[in-house]
Amino acid sequence: MTEDSFKKRYKIVRDTKYLRIALSIFVILWGIWRLYCYYIWATPLDLMYGYLMVAVGDLFFITSLINREKLIIPALYSSSISLISFGMFSSLYIPHMPSVISPIILGVLILIVRLLQKDFTSIITLSSSTLLSLWAVYRIICYWWWKFPPDLYYGIIALILGIVGIASGETAVLQNRRIMLVFGGLAVIIGGFSYFYLKTVDPPSAFASLGVGLAAASTSVIPLVKVATPSVEEETTLCYYCGAEMPVSAKTCPNCGNKIPICPICDVLIQAGERTSQCPHCRTLFHKEHLDTWLMVRSICPVCRKKLR
Repeated sequence: MTEDSFKKRYKIVRDTKYLRIALSIFVILWGIWRLYCYYIWATPLDLMYGYLMVAVGDLFFITSLINREKLIIPALYSSSISLISFGMFSSLYIPHMPSVISPIILGVLILIVRLLQKDFTSIITLSSSTLLSLWAVYRIICYWWWKFPPDLYYGIIALILGIVGIASGETAVLQNRRIMLVFGGLAVIIGGFSYFYLKTVDPPSAFASLGVGLAAASTSVIPLVKVATPSVEEETTLCYYCGAEMPVSAKTCPNCGNKIPICPICDVLIQAGERTSQCPHCRTLFHKEHLDTWLMVRSICPVCRKKLR
C-alpha cells in the first residue's frame, strides 16, 4: 500500500469544522457550569476553573468558525493540552469526579479530531509529543504543589521538546529523520533524568518520557522498513497532466510524455484531481495542504528558497 493510498483510506474526517464547533460549545458550557458552582459554594478555585474553561472554549470556538489552518493548529493543541491539564489539576485541588473526567474527555476528543486527518507516522509523532507536553504540564503543577525543583526543570524541558515534536509532526518534516532522532533521543535522556531524580515522587515520569522518546525515534525508522509482499499486479496512479492510468514506478507518462511531478515535501507522486500549489519562481508543484502547512513555519519555497508570502 502506497503512502498516498494509505492517506485516502485512513483520512476519515476531511472537514471537521462543525465537529470542532460542537466540542468548543461543550467546553464553554462546562466552564459556565463551574462558574455556577462558584455561585453556589463560593469556592475561588471554581471561579478560576470556570473562567479558564470558558476562555479556552471561546478560543477554540472562534478559530473553528474562522476555519483557517494557521489558527486552528495552535488553538487545537493548546486547547486539548489545557483541558486535560485542567482535569489533572482538578484531581489535586477539586476532588470532584466529573470535574476530573469531563475536561480530560473533551481534550482527548479534540486531539482525536486532528489525528484522524493524519497519516500513520504523523499520528505517532503528534500523539507522543502531545503526551509529553501534557506530562510536562503535570510535572509543573506538581512543582506548584510540592515545591520540588527537579519537577520544574523536567517540566520546562519536556514542554519545549513536546512543542518541537508537535511542530515537526504538523510541518510534514517527518522525512527529516535527523530531527526526529534528536527529538527522540532528548526525550529518552530526560526520561533517564526523571528516573534518577523524580523516582521518589513519581516513577511514571521516567516511563512516560522513555516511551515518548522511543515512539518519536521510531518514526525515523518506519520509513526505512519495507515489508516484502508478493505483488501480483503493479500499482498504478493517474497522470497529473492527462489523467491516464500508468505504473507508479514510471518517471514519465507513457501517454502524454510529461515528467511525473513529485511533491518535494512528502516525496509522493502528485495525481490527477489532487489540489496543488505551484511556486511562482521555480514552478515546482506541491500538494496544497503540505505547502500551506510548510508556510506556517517558513515563508519561503522549500526548493528555491525564495519568499512566497
